[in-house]
Amino acid sequence: MIGKLAVLAASLVCAGAALAQDYRTYVNARFGARASVPANWRADRPPENGDGQRFNSPDGKASITISGIYHIDDTIREAIESRAKPDGATVTYVKRDPRAVVASGLIGDRIFYTRSILSCADTIWNDLWIEYPVADKAKYDALVKRVSGSLRGAAANDPACKR
Repeated sequence: MIGKLAVLAASLVCAGAALAQDYRTYVNARFGARASVPANWRADRPPENGDGQRFNSPDGKASITISGIYHIDDTIREAIESRAKPDGATVTYVKRDPRAVVASGLIGDRIFYTRSILSCADTIWNDLWIEYPVADKAKYDALVKRVSGSLRGAAANDPACKR
């Protein structure tokens, strides 16, 4: 019983720490994707094409990528299906609606969570990808919820929509 209480207490402390940390908003100028990222996560060098940004946890074990891509597939449904099945992944959860998809699962000993939403009159996919070790699931649950809930696509008047 004491062991279970210790595990519960540790989980609550980790979840509280994830909620208590400071966040900043990243906005992708090219595709208009925007989402909150922990303020102490460091950004990789941005790609030359400006399609997004990857952020790494202070310990280097987890990452968040926020990006965009032009929607050029034949149908929205086909694009949603392909976005829910990353290469080499075992998908354990998928939720779709006509203009978005959420998927999560495993790639080896890592958990991935991805969310893609259509914006700019369905011409742009705005994407979020979070990846972290399975062993740290409890530590990242609150962070995934917060970052995923903050993902927004380009607004209709956003310069990203005027390609």
